[in-house]
Parts: sequence; C-alpha cells; structure tokens
Amino acid sequence: MEPALRHVLPHLPAPARPRPAGGARLLARGAPRALPRALRPAGARARDPGPLRRLLAFVPISKYSNSEQARCTLNLKLVPDIHRATHRLALYLEGAEPPLGLTQGEAHLLAHLAEAAGPSPLKALHAAFAHKRSTLTSYLDRLEARGLATRTPSAEDRRAFEVALTREGRALATRVHRHLGSLEARALAEVGPRDVQGFHAVLAALLAAGEAEETPKSDTRSPRRRP
Repeated sequence: MEPALRHVLPHLPAPARPRPAGGARLLARGAPRALPRALRPAGARARDPGPLRRLLAFVPISKYSNSEQARCTLNLKLVPDIHRATHRLALYLEGAEPPLGLTQGEAHLLAHLAEAAGPSPLKALHAAFAHKRSTLTSYLDRLEARGLATRTPSAEDRRAFEVALTREGRALATRVHRHLGSLEARALAEVGPRDVQGFHAVLAALLAAGEAEETPKSDTRSPRRRP
C-alpha cells in the first residue's frame, strides 16, 4: 500500500462483514455497497469495492502527492529545540526561591521594564514582545492590580499610554532580571561570540519567516452609512 494513503484508509468506512447464515448481508455502518456506476469496469458486478477501491471512489489520489509525503518525513530542525528551551525557561522561573509569583509572560515583561530608563510606551512593548494586544493588556492588568506597574497617558500623545514600574514592581523586576541574567551567564560561558551571533541570525530568520506568513484580517465591519 502506498505510504501516502496509509494515513487515510483508517478513516474510511470498514469493508462489509462476511455474510452470516440465513443469507442476510451485514455492512458496516456508512460503508458503500458498491462503486459508483460510472466507475465500474464494463461488465463488472456491483460488489463491495474494498478499502482501496473505496478510496479511489471518494478521495482523489492526486490530493496526496509525493511532495506532501516527503514534507511529512522531514525532521524539524528549529522549532522543537526552541519550544523545549522556552519550556525549560518557564520551569527555571517557577523554581526561583523565594517564588516570584509570576507567569512566564509577566516575568519577561518585568525584566524588560527593569532595563528601561523610564516609562515605556505601550507601542514599544508591543514591538518588543510581538504579543496580541489582548495578551499584553491582560499582563498589564494583572501587574497593575498587584501594584507592580502603572499605565498613564503619554505627555506627548494623550491617545497613547506609557507603562512604568512602581517601587514594589521595580524590586520584583530586578529580582527577575538577576535570575534570568544568572541563567544567561552560565549559558554564554559555554559558547563563543560567533555562536551567539549565529544564534541571533537564526532567530531573526525565523521571526522574519513567521511575519511573512501573517496576513492582516480583513475588516468585516459594515461601512458606516452617511446621514
């Protein structure tokens, strides 16, 4: 059996069961009783087509090309390691003593704010983390509720907001930053500058590839009617 078809056949209706005593024929629920008339060879009797013929009758073979089969057998070279490192980083943050009491997203946001000399524009935070606006808003809502950060209108543009750490937030952000810095220092001690440069190049290429695949959602709102 072709490998490209192997993953499709299990989802097709099962073939007819053997005819029991008494002449009654039992078919699996949903199984076709015969090939469509147009697909039968000349003079062929209408019988149960079997798994492969049912596949030919209802699924175009061209849909499962050799190129798709080849793509499925390729090993991912970047994504699994990045996912594993991200998960390990979350566990590292959870293991801090005393506990930070933060999610991974909140911890990274505080570490970023700890490096800022002053309030950070909300737009800059969106650019730094590539979060959905709703995700970043949720992080800031929780940090603000705990008294760790504030959002205030920008003095230059009242429609924009700036995010700043409170005194308590600054203390916790410093802890997070030092904790992450300790991990990063141990990792950098094992590699050289060229390794770090190559690492950043790979990440930049991955980010660029992801951004190229993003398509803006079309505006589905009805046009505003003029009075």
